[in-house]
Amino acid sequence: MFETMALEIEQLLTKLSQLNEQMGEISSSQTNTSSGVLHTMQRHREILQDYKQEFHKTRSNYQARKEKEELLKSVRKDI
Repeated sequence: MFETMALEIEQLLTKLSQLNEQMGEISSSQTNTSSGVLHTMQRHREILQDYKQEFHKTRSNYQARKEKEELLKSVRKDI
């Protein structure tokens, strides 16, 4: 179940990244881009980066915990 959810989250992060790129292209094509728009675009990029970092951290923690459990199971079988 975790793997399915992780795959879905990765797809959503990819979509969000694509949307940020599209918004960036639209704002860069405008001749009168205000500082507010530029700030908003930068903030969206930062938020996306935070989401990606948090997801990768959570996934790594889950995988480490899963590996630890598997190791403990194998040790218990040996005992």
